[in-house]
Amino acid sequence: MQPYRVGIVGATGMVGQRFTLLLEHHPWFQVTCLAASARSAGKTYREAVEGRWAFKDRPIPANVADMTVLDASQVANALNIDQQSDRAIKKYDPFKLDFSSSSSSSN
Repeated sequence: MQPYRVGIVGATGMVGQRFTLLLEHHPWFQVTCLAASARSAGKTYREAVEGRWAFKDRPIPANVADMTVLDASQVANALNIDQQSDRAIKKYDPFKLDFSSSSSSSN
C-alpha cells in the first residue's frame, strides 16, 4: 500500500510538533508539506522551531527537519475552498451546543 501524502498546518506549534513525532514512522502517512505562520514561512522546519522545540527528550524528526515551511494562509488559499463553504467554516462555533428538541429522541 502506498502511504497517503499529508501536510501539517500549524506545524511549528505544540500540537503540530507532536504530529511530526506521531507521523515520523507511521506506515500509512508520509509528511510532504509543513505550514505555519508567515513568521516561520521560508525557513527550514529546524530553523522555525529552534529554541521552542517542545519535546526535549526527542530530536526533531529527520524526515521533516530540512523541509521548507510554507505560509499557512497560502496553503488554505490553495485548497480552493468555495465561498459558501468558507462562510460556513467562519460561522462554525465548536462550542455552541444544540439542545433543540428536534435533535433528541423521545422515549
